[in-house]
Amino acid sequence: MTDSPKLRQARTLALEAHADQRYGDQPYVVHLERVVSVLEQFGVTPETSSGEALLCAAWLHDSLEDTNLEATRIEAIDHSRWIWYSASRTKTVRLELRRRNARTRKSRRTKKPWR
Repeated sequence: MTDSPKLRQARTLALEAHADQRYGDQPYVVHLERVVSVLEQFGVTPETSSGEALLCAAWLHDSLEDTNLEATRIEAIDHSRWIWYSASRTKTVRLELRRRNARTRKSRRTKKPWR
């Protein structure tokens, strides 16, 4: 797989932002590499602009919420803001999924199957 300049920038920025962080007992980069690897296993490649943006977002997905990285540094990689938007939405998406799952569980508990 080829590495695009944007992808190299995103990886470098993410590694810089998470330099002193740990993911469990491992350096944080291990988590980021796994996220990128999952996308690659599903055939995402940097050869298309959407694939490139997804891989960049994978590298940067925790950078805004877990580090002091400023959004303008992500925007500098891609002025379309697609990467920035993807990177900034991960926590919001997770919170919304948790809310939906909680509502579903509550709904199932209140329904009585014998009625």
